[in-house]
Amino acid sequence: MNFTGNTLNGVLEFNNGQTNRTYDISGNTFGVSNAYGPGSDFAHIEIKNNSQANSLINIQNNTFGGHSNFSIFSGRSAGVTVQNNTFTPAAGATAFTHIHVNTKHRTSSFPSLAFSSSISLLGNTFNGNAAVGQNGKAIELANHDNVCNFGTVVLERMRRKIFFKAILLNLLD
Repeated sequence: MNFTGNTLNGVLEFNNGQTNRTYDISGNTFGVSNAYGPGSDFAHIEIKNNSQANSLINIQNNTFGGHSNFSIFSGRSAGVTVQNNTFTPAAGATAFTHIHVNTKHRTSSFPSLAFSSSISLLGNTFNGNAAVGQNGKAIELANHDNVCNFGTVVLERMRRKIFFKAILLNLLD
């Protein structure tokens, strides 16, 4: 499945991909809808429970902007690659996170089966802002599930650099 060349203001939710499928999200521009007021959007892309064998999600060459919360939230998912994207928070955002990776997806319950979350982050540009009190994060790893853990997390700096611009205070929380 390809999701290419779109302008999206709101949330793209990806839930439980199929076995042996590749999902490409590329060349898009992601903004916020602020349907319930400024900062009300949870994330540009929310990935939930991508746990099927060889279900691959490639997020590449996109522009993400205007977020106050998360840009990409990957919960209890593997096979995710985020490559050559540009992230810019809202001008006044103080507690944004560009990419959040968690062993648990957003739900009040916990899965019964153990699972290892994984992600590859390659060649992305993380912009900050000049907001007073800004404590933004480029990348945040969180283990909020006591049954699941992290598998492979790749931050490639050798061939493709991770670029930081303006003020970003925390790489990993």
